[in-house]
Parts: sequence; C-alpha cells; structure tokens
Amino acid sequence: MIKEMERKTILVASDEELQNNKYMKKLKAAVRLFRIDQNEWKDLIQNMLLFADGAGYRFYFPDGQPYDIPLVDDVWKNADRYIRDFMMYERCKHIERARLIDLYFRVMIPTLAETLSLKH
Repeated sequence: MIKEMERKTILVASDEELQNNKYMKKLKAAVRLFRIDQNEWKDLIQNMLLFADGAGYRFYFPDGQPYDIPLVDDVWKNADRYIRDFMMYERCKHIERARLIDLYFRVMIPTLAETLSLKH
C-alpha cells in the first residue's frame, strides 16, 4: 500500500527550479528530444492530467504543499508560439506553462525525467 502511494505521488517543479538556467536547459533538452509540435503540447498536457486524475496521482511541491492543477486552457491562453519562444529564451517567461511541460515528463516518461534529473 505504501509503495502504491509513493508511486502515485509526484513532486512538481518548484519556481526556483524553473528559474534555474541549468534545470531549464535539461527541460529544453527533453522537449527537443521528443520533437512534439508546439500546437500539440496543450492537448498532450490535458490528456496527461486526465490520465493522472483517473490513475489517482497526487501532486505536491517539493516543500510538501499540494499543487492545485490549473485549467490548461487558462494557462495556455494566447500561447500559439510558446514552445518556440520557450526554446529560444534563456529565462522562463511563463512559469506555470513550464511547470506543466515538466510535469508531463514526470508523469508520462518518468525514466526520462529521472535521467535528466527532472524528477526528485
């Protein structure tokens, strides 16, 4: 039972991590590796969250505070070129979008997240 709870608990990236240049380079490497079209990210993230909800996943910040999942439509509003901009700029301009991209890898491809140290 405890192992099942541990498996269904995922830590989301903190603001500090998402503002760290080294961490963001790793996240961008993961995005680059999968070559997902920028128009597909919103749907992928929505589908991942539906999967995670159905599977009983719980999300927390590294400090133990629960992570309240935002509405993806709100986070992704006016973001047609977000992935392109995300890849170009050194600094993260939209923390919540980056957090959801990071969370996608943590939920759907945990071995990649662990390899790239995107997972705690």
